[in-house]
Amino acid sequence: MEESELHARCLALVRMIRWGAGSEEEGDRRFAELQRLKPNPNWADIMFHRFPDLSDEEVVNEGLSYRPLAL
Repeated sequence: MEESELHARCLALVRMIRWGAGSEEEGDRRFAELQRLKPNPNWADIMFHRFPDLSDEEVVNEGLSYRPLAL
């Protein structure tokens, strides 16, 4: 998946998750897809806790910027 496609899909998922589109089960599936597309242990924290005032676009940019630590 190209970078622009990844960004667009992540943005769509973040919007649906944050604004409660669908059932709780659908939200769980969307969150799992978001984690598959760009593994980041902080997605929920970015969306709901640490940065609640970020726009959906800013949430995606923050989430996509995550880089795991090399041990």
